[in-house]
Formats: sequence, structure tokens, C-alpha cells
Amino acid sequence: MMISTKLIKVVFLFLFLTGLNVWAADPPARSFDKAEMKAYAASEEFAYMNYVVPPPSLWDQLRWFLLQLWYEFWANPVSSRLTLYLFIIAMVGIAVFYIVRMRFRRAMMQHSTQMPMEDVTMRIDDERLSYPQMIEAALERQDFKSAVRLLYLSGLAQLAGKKRIRLADWKTPYDYQLELSGKSVQPYVKLSLLFEYVRYGDFEVKRADFEKGRNYLEMLQESIE
Repeated sequence: MMISTKLIKVVFLFLFLTGLNVWAADPPARSFDKAEMKAYAASEEFAYMNYVVPPPSLWDQLRWFLLQLWYEFWANPVSSRLTLYLFIIAMVGIAVFYIVRMRFRRAMMQHSTQMPMEDVTMRIDDERLSYPQMIEAALERQDFKSAVRLLYLSGLAQLAGKKRIRLADWKTPYDYQLELSGKSVQPYVKLSLLFEYVRYGDFEVKRADFEKGRNYLEMLQESIE
């Protein structure tokens, strides 16, 4: 039994060494057809040195630029280019907003001069003005458009008298709205919207429109008392 075990070990060792010699031996030489090699060399499909990488498209450049801005912003939000660009865009947007607003206001003023109404340049807070009397005079001649306008001017005069707003020639109804707070905001908004609707609308103003305005003025008076 002992002899058989040793014999088996010797056989396995011999086989192992034989395998090593076979693995370490040089591989058999391979030969290539020279005609086929020339055909491959002349083919454009294998001419890798002639391949030209196309330049990145505009979309690829834009995407890469935006990715750079995004990574810079998260790395340092304060000094990143994205923060600077957003700040510039915001400033330009504000400037454009005010320019458009001024042009719109000027156009509305030019349009309003064509309307058969009292002089719009008269002082709202002039103590010599009696709005109730002027309103009654407008109602007697059935001039409801002027009557609604006088209701609005009367409301502005009362707000200015209570120090709720500061009158200025350049201000719009919306500018006065921004100065108000509390219970006066809603009745003023309704009165100013009716005023603009009547003043700049191309339609016949009726008594019912005036009555709405008078109700809004009474609500405004109650809110400032």
C-alpha cells in the first residue's frame, strides 16, 4: 500500500513537470498572407491615421458651458460666474421693466388727452376744489365718465389728507396702491380699477357704473376714518 502511494505521487509530479514544459515552450510560428495584408493596408476602413475627429457642435459647447457654470456655482456660489450672470440679468430686467412702464404710462397719458373730460392737471389736494359739487354738476349733465373720475380724485384727496399716501404727478394708481395697507387696500383697488376701466375704455359709461364707484368711495372713506 505504501509503494502504491509513492508511485502515484511520482506519476503526478511527472505529469505536472511535463505540463510546465509544454506551457513554457515557444508557441508555433504563424504565417500571414502578404497579399491579404496589402489589401487591408490599402482599405480606408483600416486607415485609422486618416480619421478626423469632428469639432463639437454648438449644442455640445453650450451644454459643456452650462455644466461648467453649474459646477462652479456649487463649488463657490458667491464668486461663481453663474451668480454674476444672474445678477446682471436681474438688473437688466428691472431696467427694462421701468422703461416699459414709463413708455406705457406716457402712451396712456397721450390717449387720455383725447377724452372730453376736465383738466387732468388740476391739483387733487387743492382746498378750493369741492368734489361733491363737481360730482353733482357732472351728474346733472349726464357725464358719468367725468363723475367716476371725480370719485377717484376725491378718494385720493381724502387718502392724502389722512397721510395715507403722498401725491405726485408721476405716480400711477398702482403706485398709490403700494403705499396703502390695512383695510384701505381693497376698496381703493376696486375704485382705481373702475376708474381705469371707465377712463380708458371705449364704451358708454352709465349711471350704474357711477353708483359702483360711489359705493367703493364710501367703503374707502369708512376704512380711513
